[in-house]
Amino acid sequence: MYFNLNELSVLYLGFKLFILSELMIFLSLFGSYLNHTLLSLTFSSLFIIYFAIPFSNLLILLYSSFSIQSSLIFMKFGFLLNMVEGLSQTIGIGILFVILQFKEFLFSIYTYSTSFIGTILYFTTGLHGLHVGVGLILLLFSFYVSLMFSLNSSSHTL
Repeated sequence: MYFNLNELSVLYLGFKLFILSELMIFLSLFGSYLNHTLLSLTFSSLFIIYFAIPFSNLLILLYSSFSIQSSLIFMKFGFLLNMVEGLSQTIGIGILFVILQFKEFLFSIYTYSTSFIGTILYFTTGLHGLHVGVGLILLLFSFYVSLMFSLNSSSHTL
């Protein structure tokens, strides 16, 4: 299926608006969550309970952006084995993130019915976990396609 330039610009605009709306939802929900937790806890308990696992998840997601970007660069220059390695690193990091996300659910002091803060916590973490799960499925598909060596530098542009 081919698109003309006007249809493509509308698709790009729609994608950018989707990402912007997702960002605004996450910022508003996490902002209300952090506002409540920063006003109700001491600093030592706040750091141990609320920043240990989420901070490690942040570092994991930052590293995954580097590994997937290196995979794309390797694909552009035709280094297919390095591309597969970058994809497999990113998939492994995504699985580790989902495991840590599950641990964050288990060790949370809130329940879903505690207050609105528990609801916001579980909603945002679950929504983000779903987002990562869909990304993992897409990465697994890309990994399968790259193992069949049907991806190369001419079939994909950056």
